[in-house]
Amino acid sequence: MQNFNKFDNVIFELGKKESPKDKFDFKKYSYIWDYDEIDPLILEIMQNGKKINDKEISW
Repeated sequence: MQNFNKFDNVIFELGKKESPKDKFDFKKYSYIWDYDEIDPLILEIMQNGKKINDKEISW
């Protein structure tokens, strides 16, 4: 599995595009991840629901 560097790539690779009003449910897709190859920032967001620049991640 390729290493993801952008959130858009994550959505593209999953073949899903959620409504901007909805949060992307990483847990729903967690079974496909190889955690050793995920970008560390994305992994941290997936596990902890981190905020970036004081804005909650939403899609």
